[in-house]
Amino acid sequence: MINGQMIYRKIEPLGIELSAIGLGRHEYMPDGSSRGFNDDFKSAVKPGYQGQGSGGDKRRALLQVAYESGINFLT
Repeated sequence: MINGQMIYRKIEPLGIELSAIGLGRHEYMPDGSSRGFNDDFKSAVKPGYQGQGSGGDKRRALLQVAYESGINFLT
């Protein structure tokens, strides 16, 4: 971001613009373990898959701030 404005990069030949900052899916737990693709990769790559325990209030709040900041590159 520069002066509070998100920087976007055009992806050719798709003609889309992605934010220079992205947001990943992994979640680190209090015990140091992580949750995400490493839980069940085969299921995690299926469209619409949502892991057990995903999507809580903190995650929704984080996604809202990312959206309001102009982040559109989610991994």
